[in-house]
This record gives sequence, C-alpha cells and structure tokens, in this order.
Amino acid sequence: MDVRDSGDQRSGTRSLSKRQLQPLAREVAASLPCVSLGHPFVEKLDVYKVGDKLFMIVTDDCDERIVTL
Repeated sequence: MDVRDSGDQRSGTRSLSKRQLQPLAREVAASLPCVSLGHPFVEKLDVYKVGDKLFMIVTDDCDERIVTL
C-alpha cells in the first residue's frame, strides 16, 4: 500500500490521507491474532504487542499523527 498525500495519485496505487492512516493501522493491528493493546508509557500512546514484543505505537494526538512500526 502506498501512503502519501492524497493529491499525489499514481495509476494502480491506493493513496491514504494522513487522517486515514491511524484508524487503518489500529484496525489492522487489532485484527491480527494474539495482539494486545496497552498504554505503558503515557495515555496518548497506543502500544500494540504480540506476547511481550512491541510492534506498533500510534499517537492519540490529532495534531501529531504518528504511527511507528
């Protein structure tokens, strides 16, 4: 999947806006088997893990839309 500003369109690719990225990342992570969601650092950081291995952090701040894999 290609993620960039929605104004940049290429034939045959799907583009996501910055507003769509976080909800999609959360949805995909939650659909995976054995995934847990927690807030071990601060309440505004959603931390996704499989077992004791962290694989994704998503901010809950609309001014800073960050997904870390």
